[in-house]
Amino acid sequence: RGGAKMEAGVCSNFLTSVEPGDEVLFKLESAPSFHHPLDPSCPIIFICTGTGFAPIRGLLQKRLYLQSRGEKLGPAFLIFGSRSSSE
Repeated sequence: RGGAKMEAGVCSNFLTSVEPGDEVLFKLESAPSFHHPLDPSCPIIFICTGTGFAPIRGLLQKRLYLQSRGEKLGPAFLIFGSRSSSE
């Protein structure tokens, strides 16, 4: 975001306050349509709409892994949006 202000994700920030032995309630939800393309040579557009970068980060990490194995990757584009023009 270009400034000196350090920002933390909502979940990550919460987890820094958890002590060993604390009970943390959570819910896992499946998103079967949220995955890397089956053919890594296909073009891919990542859209990050200001609600968190973590899911996109996971997909980018998979691309790095595929690239390290010599896979031919298609072009990738990242579109990032924030909640307001001040962010």
